[in-house]
Amino acid sequence: MVSEPVHTGAWTFAKGTLWSKLNFLTQHTDEEYKTIPEPEFARGDRGPYRLDGEYSSRAIFLDIFYGVTDNFNVGVQVPFFRQSFLDAELRAGFGGARRSTGFSDLRVFLKHKLIDSPLVS
Repeated sequence: MVSEPVHTGAWTFAKGTLWSKLNFLTQHTDEEYKTIPEPEFARGDRGPYRLDGEYSSRAIFLDIFYGVTDNFNVGVQVPFFRQSFLDAELRAGFGGARRSTGFSDLRVFLKHKLIDSPLVS
């Protein structure tokens, strides 16, 4: 086995490089962390949602980075969410889930490579 240095740091892209990725996240749960103690659950325990509730979320994140210089990059992340919550009261009283769909907060990134040599060898 040959040992080689491990390069760590900001891992910036070269000047003029355009890089992007698309992430997809999905989550579904019928449990929550209890904030108020109940007979069978202490505060902080995970247990079923009250009223037979369930939550689902789908998200897409588009990340784009650009190498302004070899040592400095700028980036942006555009998130899009679709979320829904449903419980027994919503089924009985409103006939369907509460939904929220749309773009979320835009994130801006600045990356600067301060050290050009490996920190770990």
